[in-house]
Amino acid sequence: MKDILLFLIFLTFICLSCKKQTKQVEPVHEELPVKIDNSSHYTTLDSITIDNELGFNRTFSKEEFNKIIDDYPELFDKDILEPYRAYCDFGYKKGLTSLSEEDEYYIIYAYFLKQRKGHENYDEVRSKILDIYLTLNSFFGYLQYGGTYYTHNQAKILADAEYLIDLFPPDSQHVEYLKDISKQKSLYIMSLRQIIKDEVLFENYATEKDKREKILELNKIVDHLDELITDSYYMHVAQIYQYEHYQSY
Repeated sequence: MKDILLFLIFLTFICLSCKKQTKQVEPVHEELPVKIDNSSHYTTLDSITIDNELGFNRTFSKEEFNKIIDDYPELFDKDILEPYRAYCDFGYKKGLTSLSEEDEYYIIYAYFLKQRKGHENYDEVRSKILDIYLTLNSFFGYLQYGGTYYTHNQAKILADAEYLIDLFPPDSQHVEYLKDISKQKSLYIMSLRQIIKDEVLFENYATEKDKREKILELNKIVDHLDELITDSYYMHVAQIYQYEHYQSY
């Protein structure tokens, strides 16, 4: 478990804005990109539908689907980059600059990465990881009265879940399980409930009635997260995702 913790904490340091590029040094020699043959992934069907657990389904013609495979060879790399870094290094630089295009990239990313582990091998794990990620996103989104970040984060959550399953599935040799997580889990859940108190009670423009209702709903979300954390693997999944994506808390 130490391996997954250290690795995923490292990811927090590379999740920088795609628009904040470092100063570029002009290369002495411009090398032509080597075209990678990924034609084994082509479809022969007239059209293909990319579906997923969150209902962000997309249908492409054979030509469109096969062109995606040609245009985004990074999605088939053995050592694939984490979703946001892949988008910054490839999707954004290829002109996918709008939020909807960024979402599309994550949906396609998740679809192809899922093929490595299969649709059925990790269905239960995938479902729980997605539930944990979405629950945390709902919690912090509700805490902040929503916003574009939380809405568009849902497509990325698909890609984040597949990336975690690809690198550190529960049956990985790098995952170590703690026999008893009751104390650690209790402290983590308590920390979320404390965030509710700290944030909601000091909202100057909310009525006392609104505050009570918001506190009640947020605690229901935390109750659900509590149910999802059934072992040390899922506890670390929740903690690391929170610290990586909601760092102000």
